[in-house]
Amino acid sequence: MHPRPFVDLADLPREHLSGVLPVPPFKQGLHPRSVARISGRHAQEGADELHALRPALDYLESVLALPRDVILPERQYAIGKDLKPCDWFDKEVWCRGIIDVLILKGDKAYALDWKTGKRKEGSKQLRLFALMVFLHHPEIQSVKTGFVWLKEGLSDYETFYRREEADLWQSFVGDLAKYNAAFKADVWTPRKSGLCRGWCPVTGCEFWEPKRVK
Repeated sequence: MHPRPFVDLADLPREHLSGVLPVPPFKQGLHPRSVARISGRHAQEGADELHALRPALDYLESVLALPRDVILPERQYAIGKDLKPCDWFDKEVWCRGIIDVLILKGDKAYALDWKTGKRKEGSKQLRLFALMVFLHHPEIQSVKTGFVWLKEGLSDYETFYRREEADLWQSFVGDLAKYNAAFKADVWTPRKSGLCRGWCPVTGCEFWEPKRVK
């Protein structure tokens, strides 16, 4: 969820021409009473949008209230095939992950990710977040990870400790073996998921379909 930046006044005409900003009703040659009705509808739509954003605002307020030494938004991490930290575009990269908000406080960390879809259980993502933090921040001894489901106003949290690191990696050993086998054979079997609905860049895949228009 990324709010649109404010537009410079000098750029507003271009924004109107491009269709990004609505043309004011009085420029459309409408009757004043129609203008009032449309303005009222726009005000209601704005209130509805603000109401829909309320869970996100509450989430941000709770994050900013946490004790911290540093807060890192949209933190990108990559892990190589040797299970060590690497650059995002490293040739030996095994996986990449973006943590929406990472908060560091002494030897503790909070790794938080907000979700706009339906709540799902059983994801390995929180474990992977913890491992990424442990690899890239050797001073961290515990990581509290969490999903915040904005539509439902719910949260799922798990806390992981550095002493559990070896056990956490065991849940990914199978994935790493499959990756190595696929890489050597250069065979990448497609798998259908929610990302197939217009989010995946591989538009030639048999499972790909355009995004649904609400």
